[in-house]
Parts: sequence; structure tokens; C-alpha cells
Amino acid sequence: MTRYTVVWNQQTSDKLAELWLRNLLVRQEITDAANDLDRRLATQPHQAGEPFSDTSRYAVSIPLSVLFRISEVDATVRVFHVQFWEDDLKPSQ
Repeated sequence: MTRYTVVWNQQTSDKLAELWLRNLLVRQEITDAANDLDRRLATQPHQAGEPFSDTSRYAVSIPLSVLFRISEVDATVRVFHVQFWEDDLKPSQ
């Protein structure tokens, strides 16, 4: 089984930190969800979530949802968007 490297881009990492800082009551849930997503994306990214577009996938670990791309060439998963799951499914532009 291929193990993938999971990379959260800087903007997405900053957004995750912002969500964590602004939501004191669910900090542990945010941490647990981010860790769960990292684990799932590192081991089975093609089974994580569902297709979002031709080149990206959408995955949820409550309270978070992420958009990501899988690169087979370098066995990397790049997370490029994070938000609270209850928010609109489309990433803000």
C-alpha cells in the first residue's frame, strides 16, 4: 500500500489555525478532525470523501471539510481548502 504525504498549503494551514483560535468550545473536535483527515488522506486518499471536480476531492471529518488533490507522481495529497462542514460546500473564491 502506498503511503501519501499530506501537505496543507499555507493559506489552508492559516485558515485551520484561525478556526481553532476562534472556536474555543470545539478546539478538541477541530484537532481530532484534522488528525483524522491527515490519517485518512495519508493511507487511502482515493476512498476519502467523494469527487468534487475532475481534479479534486471533498472529504469531511466533523466539524471540518476539506478539498484536496492527489498526485500519484510524488505520492502527495495537497489540501487546498478547509472550512466548517456546515458551511457552503463550495470554497469561497
